Amino acid sequence: MTFKCPDGHDSTTSDFCSECGLEMRLPADADQSVSGSVADNARPASRENCPICTIERDEPQTVFCGVCGYNFVTGQGGAVVASAAPEPLVAPPIVSPPERVISASAVPHIEIEVTFDESNAEAPKGEPPRKFSLYDEESLIGRRSRSVPQTVGLEGDDGVSRRHLLIIRQADGSYVARLFDNTNGGTLNGREMTAGVEAPLSEGAKIAIGAFTILRVNATR
Repeated sequence: MTFKCPDGHDSTTSDFCSECGLEMRLPADADQSVSGSVADNARPASRENCPICTIERDEPQTVFCGVCGYNFVTGQGGAVVASAAPEPLVAPPIVSPPERVISASAVPHIEIEVTFDESNAEAPKGEPPRKFSLYDEESLIGRRSRSVPQTVGLEGDDGVSRRHLLIIRQADGSYVARLFDNTNGGTLNGREMTAGVEAPLSEGAKIAIGAFTILRVNATR
């Protein structure tokens, strides 16, 4: 069964559009006589919010919070990355989404290149590499979504979560990568990553996420 998203996409999920991430809603003039599983399936299910950072839980089966790393199963962990208060601070002014910590530097700290593993039959073919310069102290990478502020929004791989990977610049100038959830997983230089565990990055590092998306670290500063 497919569902029509407000932007006209055919979605395979009924809560958020599998193409663009937009929340699905029943049309205002929907036939009130429709009952049973069809109407219920078209209505987004309520979701749990993280008690640490208040961000909505990605999916009911998601173990870790996609922003602060809180463990919904054990009730432990979690650290607020940035203030989630709705009002902007007076000083210094907030000029970025609350999930990210912005650097004052105008020079990119790190550059990544995004490609697809074309040996996978489902991967798009002939797509040119896409390069992104990351200026932020913390850069969120995930499947493009209107509801989640991301540093890099990826398209073409439904196996990538909306909050999939965080690249963090350490105080000494080095970099680490933190996987948010083991559901969709990831590998660093061929080794499985563990959600919530920060893995050191270096120039030339290769991160595989989703079904066939490859992130390569081209340069660090």
